[in-house]
Amino acid sequence: LTGAIALDLRADTPSMEWWLQTENANIGKALRELKITQDTDLTASSLVLHAIARGDTLGKLLEQSEMTVELEKSRLKWSDPNTNASAAFDISKASITAPPGQSISLALSGNMDVPVAPGKVPMNLRLSTGRLEDLLNPSQRLPFTIQLQTLEHQLDLQGSLARRIADRDLQMTMQLSGSRMDQLDVLAKTSLPPWGPYRIAGELKMSRTGYALSSMRMSVGDANNGSQMSGAASFDTSRSKPRLSVQLDAKRIRLEDFDTSNWSVFNKTKRIADSKPSAGLDQDAVRRQAARTATTVQGLLSPETLLRWDAQVDLSVANVSSGTDNLGKASAKLRLQDGHAQLGPVNIDSLAGKAAMQLDYFPSANSVDAHLTIQADRFDYGILARRIDPKNSMYGKISIDLDISGQAPDITQLASFG
Repeated sequence: LTGAIALDLRADTPSMEWWLQTENANIGKALRELKITQDTDLTASSLVLHAIARGDTLGKLLEQSEMTVELEKSRLKWSDPNTNASAAFDISKASITAPPGQSISLALSGNMDVPVAPGKVPMNLRLSTGRLEDLLNPSQRLPFTIQLQTLEHQLDLQGSLARRIADRDLQMTMQLSGSRMDQLDVLAKTSLPPWGPYRIAGELKMSRTGYALSSMRMSVGDANNGSQMSGAASFDTSRSKPRLSVQLDAKRIRLEDFDTSNWSVFNKTKRIADSKPSAGLDQDAVRRQAARTATTVQGLLSPETLLRWDAQVDLSVANVSSGTDNLGKASAKLRLQDGHAQLGPVNIDSLAGKAAMQLDYFPSANSVDAHLTIQADRFDYGILARRIDPKNSMYGKISIDLDISGQAPDITQLASFG
C-alpha cells in the first residue's frame, strides 16, 4: 500500500488531495465487513485512488469534492443466495469517476465466464448513480442507470435500491433488445429460438423472495407490424423449488415471427430427422449423433430435471395470423408441477374452424407416460398446408377426435409403445 497526501490551507477554500495505490485488493471482503453486500466477491490486481476534498463546511465539502478510482485486471463474482446461481466476470479495466456536484459513474469492459465455447463473452457496462452527498444521506434510496452491451444486444436499467444492498430491495425499469434471441445461447446455457429482432421492456423488482417483472411489453419481428404482447412474470427463488409464473396477453401474433423449422431446443444444429446424411457423414455417425440427441432429450425431460422447479404460463391471443390467413383468437397454457408437465389446453377459435389440443407428460424413475388429445371441428387444413408452403393452393375441411396414451421405458421409445 502506497500513497501521498497534500493539504492546502492558503486559499479561501481549504483543500486536501490524496493518492492511494494498492496491489491485490480484496474489495469484496471490505463490502462484506461493511455489511453492504454478502453476495459479491470483487478482487483487483491493482487499485488506484485519487481524491480532492474542497470546502470549509460539510455541505461545500460534499458539493465541491471529486474522486477517481481505477481498477486493473479485476475479478467479479455475484451469487443468488436462494438458488446459489452465480455469474463471474473478468474485468480488464474499470474506472469510477465522481466530478464535483455530479453523478458518480462507472465504466468497465471485460468478459463474462460461460460454461461452453468460447468460454468468455465480451461485454461493456456503464453505470451512473447519485452524487457524493446523495450516497451519504441514509434516508435516500440509491438511484442508478445501467447500460450493458454484449453479443449485439443491449440491456438498459433505471431505478433505485435500498441503502443496504444485502436487503435485496431493488426496483427498476428495464429494456432488453437484440437482433436474434439465439445469439444469447451461451449466456442462457441452452438453445434459444432464432426469433428477432425483439424487444422486452417492463418494471423489474428484486426482493428476498426472487424477481418480478410487471407492465411487461414484448415485440418480435417488425417493430410496427410484428407480434405484440404484454403481461407479467415472476420467479420465486425462496421456495424449496423455484417457481416461474408468466401471464401474457397478445394483441396479435404472426406465426412467421416464431419460425422454428430449423431449430431444436436440444441443440443448435438442424434436427436429425429433418436432414439427410451428407457424403462426408456416414450412417454410423448419424446414429451416434441421434443417440447423443436422444440422451440430451432424456436428460432434459427426466423426472430429476422436471422436479427441480415448477412453472405456470398462460397465453391469450386476440388475433393469430399466418401469412394472409387470419386464424382468429387463441389461448394456451403450460404447467409444470411436481414433475408433471402439461401443455394445454391449446385452443384456436376462428373462421377456419375450431381446434383444441392437450399433452400430458408423466416421467417416473422406471418409465414415462404420455397422453395426447386433439379435437378439430371442420377445420380448414389449407391453412396448415400454407404454413409449410405459402404457395400451396390446397383447401378443404377436416374434423378430428384423437385420444392417444402411451407408456414406455423412456421418452425415445414412446412412439413404439403408444
